[in-house]
Amino acid sequence: KVNDSTAKYAYSETQEQELARRLVNHSPHLGQDNVEVLSNSVSASSHKLTAFNTISKAIESSWTGGPVTAADLDEQSKWLIDAWDALVSVRPEFGKLSTPSRQSYRRTSISSTAIAIFGLIGAMSVMYAKGVDPRDAFPELKGFEPDIFSIDNSLWRDVGVVTPSGTEGKLTTRNSFQARRAATRVLCAAMDLLEEDDS
Repeated sequence: KVNDSTAKYAYSETQEQELARRLVNHSPHLGQDNVEVLSNSVSASSHKLTAFNTISKAIESSWTGGPVTAADLDEQSKWLIDAWDALVSVRPEFGKLSTPSRQSYRRTSISSTAIAIFGLIGAMSVMYAKGVDPRDAFPELKGFEPDIFSIDNSLWRDVGVVTPSGTEGKLTTRNSFQARRAATRVLCAAMDLLEEDDS
């Protein structure tokens, strides 16, 4: 059986999967150099950011654009590609990194985890729906102490995205539906995208 990453990458069954494929294929920061299309997960020793299935599932579950026509797909995929560009300009770890750099981030940051990708794509969906320019929003993700994506940032523990596991209490991320929604909320709050009634 072909895994979901390979199947969805090879053949998009929905407009959202096609949107994910266009984002990955046409973003200079993603592509097969940086996104695993042959498996649903990325090896801990890999330089790649994430698996295609993670990006596809994030768009399938949280993208509110609802593309119907070819023109919708063109417009929304272009918006997402530009948004990823804006993200990488302030957070280079979401672009292409050398293997040692990626491994270093994996030790200290949640940036290469599925939950971070879900949170970011959820936040992009809010920007898209509200007409917010990602170039204005993403710079807000700098300047946190500890860093917003640090695994030690208590923001993530407070909402159940990061939990201690095993006897050592090593911090790991959770990837449940609730954790994904919580990650989106944390990032939206950090970029001031939430209305009073959104939280």
